[in-house]
This record gives sequence, C-alpha cells and structure tokens, in this order.
Amino acid sequence: MSSKDKRNAVPLYVHAGYGSSESGLTAVEIMLQLYLLQFYVSHVGLDPLWAGLALAIAIAWDAISDPAMGFISDRSQSAQGRRRPWILAGGLLLAAVFPLLFHPPALATQSAKFVFLCISYIAVKTAMTIISVPHAALGGELARDPRERTRAYAFRLLFGNLGLIAGTVIPGVLLQLYATTPQASAVSKSEASLWIAFMLVPGTLLVYWTTRGYDRSPPARTGSRPGQTLQAVWHATRAVLLNPFFMPLLLAYFIAGLGRSLNSAIALYYYTDFLLLNETTVVVQVLGVFAVSICISILFWVLAANRYGKKWPGFVGILLLGVGTALAYPNFQPGSLSGPIGAAVIGGFLAGSILLFDALVADITDYDQWKSGQRREGLYFGYWRMSAKASQALGVALAGAVLSWIGYDQSSPVQSRATADSLAWVFGPGVGLFFVAAALMLSLSPWQGSFHDRIQKVLQHRERKTI
Repeated sequence: MSSKDKRNAVPLYVHAGYGSSESGLTAVEIMLQLYLLQFYVSHVGLDPLWAGLALAIAIAWDAISDPAMGFISDRSQSAQGRRRPWILAGGLLLAAVFPLLFHPPALATQSAKFVFLCISYIAVKTAMTIISVPHAALGGELARDPRERTRAYAFRLLFGNLGLIAGTVIPGVLLQLYATTPQASAVSKSEASLWIAFMLVPGTLLVYWTTRGYDRSPPARTGSRPGQTLQAVWHATRAVLLNPFFMPLLLAYFIAGLGRSLNSAIALYYYTDFLLLNETTVVVQVLGVFAVSICISILFWVLAANRYGKKWPGFVGILLLGVGTALAYPNFQPGSLSGPIGAAVIGGFLAGSILLFDALVADITDYDQWKSGQRREGLYFGYWRMSAKASQALGVALAGAVLSWIGYDQSSPVQSRATADSLAWVFGPGVGLFFVAAALMLSLSPWQGSFHDRIQKVLQHRERKTI
C-alpha cells in the first residue's frame, strides 16, 4: 500500500480522539446498570413489576436495533463518511435524552410512570445504538494494519475504563455533597446524569473532528425497491452468520459476557455477605483498583498482540482469568481486604485482554471483504453488541435464579453461613467456568495471523488497481 495512504500509520491524536467518546458511553451504561431500576422503584414509586417490564421492552428493542444500525451505517452515503455523521448525531442525541431519564415529571399514576420510563429508556437506548455501533465499526476502518487496529481498540478500552470510574464515583461524590438534602439519593443521581451528559459532548465532537479522512463512504448505489433492500439485508446477515471465523469468536465473547454479567450482578453480595466488607470500601478500593489495573494492562496486551497476534494472547488472558477466579475467591477470609485487592490487580490486568476480541472482529471483516468485495464492519459490530446485551440480560437473570437457589434472604441483614459460602463458590468457580469455556471456544477458531496477512495483500492489490 502507498505510504501516502493515511491508514498505514495513524497519528496518536486520532487514536485518542477515536477512543474519547467511550468515556461518556461507559459512564451512561454504568449508571443505567447500577441505579436506573433502584431510582424508579425507590424514588419515583413505580411498582417493581412494571419497572422490570419497561426495562425488558427497551432492552428487547435495543437488541434488535443493533444489527439494523450496523446495516444502515454500512450503506450510508455522505461527504463526511458513513460512520461519523451517525456518531455525531447519536452522541448529541444521547446527551440530550439521558438526563431526562433521571428527571421524570411529577406523575400520579403507575401507568403514567411506566409509559414515561418505557419511552425515555427506549430513546436513550436508541441514541446509544446510533453512536456506539458506527463507532465500534469505525475502529476497524481507521487502518488496514492490524497493529494500528489494536491500538485503536486499546484507546477505546482505556477511555471506557475512565468512564467506568466516572459513572461509579460521580453519583457517590454527589451523594456526599447532598447528604443533608431531602431525598439526597435521588438528587445525586439526577445531578450525576447531567454531569455525564456534559462528558458526552466533547467526546463526541473529538471523535468527529479527529477521524476526518479516515471514514470513507462506499461507492454510491442506485435506488432500490423495498424487496431489493430486504434481499440485501438477508444476504448480508447470512454472510456474517456463516463466517467460519466470526462465529467461534462471537460465541466465545457471548460466553465470557455471561461470566462477566454474573460476576457483576452478585459482586456486592459476595463482598458484603461473604467477606463482610463495607459497600463503599468495595466500590472505591476494590472496583476502583480493578478499573485502574485494566488501564495499566492495556500497553502489555497491545505489545503481546503485536508480537504474537491477537488470538493466542486473548486465549491466555481469558483462560488465566477463569482459573484465577475459580481458585481465589472461595478462599479469601471474611474481613480481609488484601486478598480482594490483590485479586483486583491481577484480575484487572488479565481482563484487559478483552480488547483483543474487538480488534479480532475488525480483522475478520477483511475476510468478508476478500470474499464479497464489501466492507460490512457495521453489521459485524451490530451483532457483536447484540451478543453483549443478550449475555448481559441472561447473566442477570441467571444471577437472580442462583440467589434464589442458594436461599438468599433479602429481608435478613445477615445471611446464613451456608448461603454465604455458596455465594463464594458461585462468584469463584461458577464465574471462572464461563471464562475458561470462553477461552476454549476461542481456541477453536481457525483464524491465524498468517492467513490474515495473505488476505490483506490481496485487498491492497485490489485497492491499487482501483486508484
């Protein structure tokens, strides 16, 4: 490829600008996961059954909309590219609608509260889809070089972890500031949603500005009838789902997502009921150390991928995470903080290998282009995000079933020793088993770096012929 092609060497500011929007997106996700249900049940007064139904409807819509947004962005035509206009529109829309979710009007009836939550949550999820699917796809298009792609997703993970810290810490800090205010908990979450919305705007603008010239629209298409569009959707979807390299990776990611969701859903139960630690201590010291450790590990995983490829370092990272999780957590002593912090350091370091999964998706889309002549990163990452959301929903449901099965009593401030021990075994070997299974599934993928090198040579030859 010509040295004049920008995609050969991507400047650092482009990588940083590309990843910057992930801070706001992750902060939004964390607030939704940790606080939305509690906010509407405890502060708005919505019946838990209706609240759960509203969330389920929005999540179902969200899962369907991801591949659809991927297909739309793949076929978009614009002088500004096919991804960047959607990223700009989605980010600004999300900044506008997210605070509304935590600032509901005074509603008197359960039905009115349900309708407001349902509509506003669907609006938030739609805005997130509009920005996040094209954003994920754009990372694979910044450069043809696999090393540059790895760096792009490394910056994305780095900024995402900063968002994880912000989404967790900002509501807690505001709660302390408003401690003497009536309904301090509700006020702190409402204020936090405004701060996070402010985070979204500069991140969105930075992505849009720094990636100019790296987002290229496909050749213009003539108008098509609805039947032809549906046929195109079918053929594109079939190509993605029958990709022999993509499906093992997607299944590995889904299985790892189940473990991660189960881990997140029962983490506070494990730390407070088995280890008898204070919730604030857990959030600040254990989870904070975990997030920082992931950030520190990113450079290591980038260097490992550059030297050994992405598949096998990813396999080793997830496998060791699973084995370590299974062995460590049942053996910590109640009241001890040193063990959990040490596990957070090591676990965060190993969990950083997840960035290689995203980078592998971008590489595998080259195989699809080699066969079909089309670039469909949007559709690939649409199904990628749909898989993540499906594993999240199933993982939370599994956590609820497990808590019921082990006899967890919500009405009791102290759980029985048998229940606490069961929590430790679920949080350790139960979660670890998913990570080990994900690593084994990844190992079954036939993808090899040498094969990708050959594909890239063919694609580069095709591009030179079209110049």
